[in-house]
Amino acid sequence: MAYTWDRPVVNGGFCNVVCAGTREGEFYCGGDMYGPSRSEDGGRSWIPTMWGGSSIGDTYGRAVAPSLKNPGTGYYGCATLKAGGGAFTVCQGFKLERRSKAIGFGIGLGAGAGATLPRPVGSKIDVLLDGTTETIWAATNRGLAVSTDQGRTWRVAAPQAVEFRSVVALAPDAALACQWNKPGLTLVQGGRVSHPTAPTIHELRTINGSVFAAGPGGIYHWDGGRMQPLFAGVFSGTRPTSIDGVGQVLVVGCDTPGQKCAALSRDGGKTWQWLGGRQKMQLEDGRPYWLRTATNGFAGKNYSVSQVAVDRVNPDNVLFAGRSGIWGSHDGCQTIYPMGPGGGEVSAVKAGPGADQFGGNDNDWTGIVTTDGWHTMNRSMSAPGGNGGLTVSVGGHTYKVTKGSTCAITRDGQSIGDDYFRGAACLAKCVGANGKGMVVVGLYGGGVLVGRP
Repeated sequence: MAYTWDRPVVNGGFCNVVCAGTREGEFYCGGDMYGPSRSEDGGRSWIPTMWGGSSIGDTYGRAVAPSLKNPGTGYYGCATLKAGGGAFTVCQGFKLERRSKAIGFGIGLGAGAGATLPRPVGSKIDVLLDGTTETIWAATNRGLAVSTDQGRTWRVAAPQAVEFRSVVALAPDAALACQWNKPGLTLVQGGRVSHPTAPTIHELRTINGSVFAAGPGGIYHWDGGRMQPLFAGVFSGTRPTSIDGVGQVLVVGCDTPGQKCAALSRDGGKTWQWLGGRQKMQLEDGRPYWLRTATNGFAGKNYSVSQVAVDRVNPDNVLFAGRSGIWGSHDGCQTIYPMGPGGGEVSAVKAGPGADQFGGNDNDWTGIVTTDGWHTMNRSMSAPGGNGGLTVSVGGHTYKVTKGSTCAITRDGQSIGDDYFRGAACLAKCVGANGKGMVVVGLYGGGVLVGRP
């Protein structure tokens, strides 16, 4: 029996990073629980790319950049906030295709690290393409490292055991980086390492050939020797965390809840518009948003932007990663909708009593329920309960999930999984089913996977 699978829950977890790919509508994101995902339609839907992972350390996305040589391939820095180690990870199709542990992205900040905003996540990877040679710079727990073979081997150009926040590639042999919540920079140039003086910087980005920076003091331009302030007074009283842009379009995200959580300029920074208040508490197709009453949504009193990304081909497509997942726009930020992959941990699932009714225990939001087979859903203020294991028998059929790098699902011993399932289910927590054969798999990050015969 053939099944089709999808992840219907939108948002719910913290999205650490997001970046635009090389083609229109192509974006990559990494969450703290739901892991690496790719969109080919501007964030309207997401393809899970975690097949091959076996733990949260394999899938916790702390950095992402697109391959410029191989479109459709994402480069990730994966590691948790609480432990060292980690790896440079290449995601292709639905898979964690390969990993290099020669470098890592984990320092070991201990319990509570995720509550400190902005987190030590972001543009820790940057890519250049010169002819057929692709150069990758990475801000790692060993220092600034460089690779010219798609991350198979690395050379540490600036050994420095610190927690970086961002790196920007200046040339194949040069890069500039900033630390997390600390002033000063690290510059590799001409085989030398120096540490220019600078205010605290949260992100470095190349936009139109120039290096821009965002930090709690505002927006800056790197002139080759120092950070020059830009847009005087515009960001006073806010805490910019991220900047991106294409052409005359610039977008800034802030760790500032409310109306000034993000800003847009369409004239290269001459004028700015604050974006708080443009959010819609529904999905772009009109369906209700299950977390519409939560206060950590875009412009809410607990909202924060971790990273912003602007489509390289069509800058009307803009995505914001941060609290509650991803919020995005397809009309140049005139309207902003929830549109990230589901993020919470679902630890138990229950079918019924209605024919198309399901519920799940959600670690962040208590519960999530649907009465129409996950076409729409709502938050529940009480945990629905249900099966907390990876095997369930319903209607004379037994469904069994195997998690980890060889994740699979069977019905009466026969496989009903596909590549989409395998791309999402490595951290499966529980399974449920109804008499019509619909299957729901609760995930440790990602909400639920729903299979329909």
